[in-house]
Amino acid sequence: MKKNLQIISSAIVMTLFFTFPAFAGQWIQDAGRPAVSDGVSNWRWQEDDGTYVQDCDLWLDGNKDEIYENYYFNSGGWMLAATQNGYGQTINSDGALLNNDGSVFRIIAPKDSAVITTPDYTLTLPENWKNNFCYSLRNGNLYVDFHPIKPLLMDGKNRGSVTQAMFWILSFDSREEMEKIRNQGLYDSWRLLGSSNGKYYVSCGPTDTAIEFYTEEDRAVMQQMQSALYENGQSSLWNRMVFVSAGN
Repeated sequence: MKKNLQIISSAIVMTLFFTFPAFAGQWIQDAGRPAVSDGVSNWRWQEDDGTYVQDCDLWLDGNKDEIYENYYFNSGGWMLAATQNGYGQTINSDGALLNNDGSVFRIIAPKDSAVITTPDYTLTLPENWKNNFCYSLRNGNLYVDFHPIKPLLMDGKNRGSVTQAMFWILSFDSREEMEKIRNQGLYDSWRLLGSSNGKYYVSCGPTDTAIEFYTEEDRAVMQQMQSALYENGQSSLWNRMVFVSAGN
């Protein structure tokens, strides 16, 4: 949250696939402006060249806690707060985008770990996934992307953030619910993993891609990660999931 942030140095040298955050820069507050007025805060995000981002939303980890939140900035470069964005989604008083259930929409980029913990299971990924992935949990589903998150540059300006999906794990409370979603044809590479504690789990590939924003080196690392996730041509995801007992 920005009200707890200290201004950080922008002279941070970032090493690919290791250090965080993906975007160098710093939060700047104008104490002469109201903290929040008509949905606009007194915070801006200043990039390394001294400019402020405008007319965009960014995934930022300004306080280096390995957790990214999504922030919106208006045409003047001011962060929106206690309002809704142009898509009708709620932004809280700290400027963070919220999920439909009111929780903060977060992307987690674990450092030196290949373990993802959800309320229902723990997923342990191959060792070469360490420092190369980030993930989010939404409505019981797991979305795993490549890390780092990339800036969307247009006309020399940062217009947003892009992520390259690696895989998703969708969770369903019944077979009927699962089949209903499957029949809608919304997901590529649909693969039924199995069931546990009355829930059904499916892995999917992305329907959307941002691969063009990544370098050849990035793509080579992605390929190595995917190769490590498959055993004899089959995904090893199910064997890497340890489920929480229904009685716990």
